[in-house]
Amino acid sequence: MLRVRHKHQKSDPLPPPVLGARLFWGGGHRLSNDGATPYKGSVVSVVATELSPASVGTAGSPAVEVHDLTKRYGDLVAVNGIDFSVAQGEIFAFLGPNGAGKSTTIKMLCTLAHPTSGRAMVAGFDLALQAKSVRRHIGLVFQEQTLDNQLTAEENLRFHAVLYGVPRGRVAARITRVLELVALSDRRKDLVSTYSGGMASRLEIARGMLHTPRCCSSTNRWSVSTPR
Repeated sequence: MLRVRHKHQKSDPLPPPVLGARLFWGGGHRLSNDGATPYKGSVVSVVATELSPASVGTAGSPAVEVHDLTKRYGDLVAVNGIDFSVAQGEIFAFLGPNGAGKSTTIKMLCTLAHPTSGRAMVAGFDLALQAKSVRRHIGLVFQEQTLDNQLTAEENLRFHAVLYGVPRGRVAARITRVLELVALSDRRKDLVSTYSGGMASRLEIARGMLHTPRCCSSTNRWSVSTPR
C-alpha cells in the first residue's frame, strides 16, 4: 500500500495540482486494502475536504472515515473491505485502472450506492443512518459534464445556488469566490457552449463548491482538468 498525503494552507489560492494519494489494490485489480499491483491506469477519483472552520465537523475529527467498506454486485466484489480516513483540509485521491472500484467507492460515500457491508462517516454523519444529512454537506463533481451549455457560467451557478438553498444575500459573493478559485472570473458572462473542455471541468468544480460543502468529491478524469 502506498500512502502520500498533501495538505494545503488557507492562504493558497488553489489546491496544488499534485495530489496526495493512497492506492488500494487487490485480486483482479479490485479496490482493497491488500495487494501491491503496480499502477497502470490514469483515472483518478478525488475527495477534497473544505478548509473553512465553519464548514467542518469537530476539530481534529476526520472529514471522511471508512471501515471495512464493501460493495458486491452478485458474485462480483467491486470494493473489497477498504479502510481509510481523510483529514480536514486534505486532498485525497484514488488512482487505478478502469474497474478498480474507485467510482463505486465515491458513489457509496455520496449516497448514490448502498454499501453491502462496512461503515462510513462523511462530514460527521453516518452514511447508513444519516444519508440526507450527508447529502446536504457534500459537493459532487461528475465525470460527465452536467452543465447547461445554453446558460452562462454565472447563470449555471445561480441555478445551483437555488437548488441548494444558498441564502440570496450570499449568492453573489460565493459565485465570485468560486470563479476566482478556478480562474474563470473573466468568463463568467460567457455561455458554457463557448468553453473548452478543461474550462467546463473547472466550472463543474466551482459549482460543486458553491454551497460550501464539508467535503467535495469528484469522479472526474484528472487529465481533463489542466492544472493552473
